[in-house]
Amino acid sequence: ITCASTGIATIPLPASIKSAAPQIRQSRAEIFAEVFLCLIVFFIWYLTPKKMPRVDAASVAKIYLFDGNSGLETNFTEKEDIGYIISTLQSTEYKAKELDHYIGTTFQLYFYNGTGEIIDKITFMDEDLVIKGMWIYTPKNSLKEIYNYFYDTLGIQW
Repeated sequence: ITCASTGIATIPLPASIKSAAPQIRQSRAEIFAEVFLCLIVFFIWYLTPKKMPRVDAASVAKIYLFDGNSGLETNFTEKEDIGYIISTLQSTEYKAKELDHYIGTTFQLYFYNGTGEIIDKITFMDEDLVIKGMWIYTPKNSLKEIYNYFYDTLGIQW
């Protein structure tokens, strides 16, 4: 069979091969439904309160604390200190907050395992603002207790 407009010979495909070809084309309604479902899942995740840090106190060998205001730093290696810090931080829930531009930090906490690898990191901008990864969170309860503990450990009066 030849094409009338080009004169090129073509071979017709049998019906069994045509029906076996994958149907990739999706309707606009299917694409809209998939995008809508992804947005719903994202917003459910966004609105769900989080717990931080996501580490077990038994797996943490050291917590490194850096105070961005004074430049002081310290390491917590005692299991009692590590347990207290983690349980205090995990006792409140954190809610995702809209993205905004913030400069500077009050405290940075690095959680290390026994081999010296960082297993988690939390940055505190102030008592009401926490950054974890690229997300900003607000704690449901005040973090004044843990702030007082950090300042007492570093010997800073506030």
